Amino acid sequence: MTKRFLFVMALTFVVNVVDGVAGDEQHLILFKSGSIDTSKTPSKSSASLLSSATGDKFSTVIIQFKGPLSYDQRQLWEKRRVSFVSYIPNHAYIVRAQSQMLASLANDPRVQWAGELRSAQKMDPALGQKEM
Repeated sequence: MTKRFLFVMALTFVVNVVDGVAGDEQHLILFKSGSIDTSKTPSKSSASLLSSATGDKFSTVIIQFKGPLSYDQRQLWEKRRVSFVSYIPNHAYIVRAQSQMLASLANDPRVQWAGELRSAQKMDPALGQKEM
């Protein structure tokens, strides 16, 4: 009985690791300079994303998905001129697109959270710390 319990526990752990996120960490976006807890930080609405950029202007935002984004799902957005700039753990991306596309992406049922990319999140905190 004990061996079976240990096996089930080990298998559960492996499944969580393979998925990339365990437990409460699925709500964390992990930058080198800190993290965003998306369960406590309000998501930007599509209207808010629309108002932050007008017309044909491109904007850069953070989008966190509820789980891993498949290659096919990513390709569908790229065909609509959404550029995936960089991956951020956990299941988040820095994306760049026109405001209408960002609003559409924010309304996608696979999206867990959408928000602004702030200046502090762009910088590595070690920058300027090392002597040249």
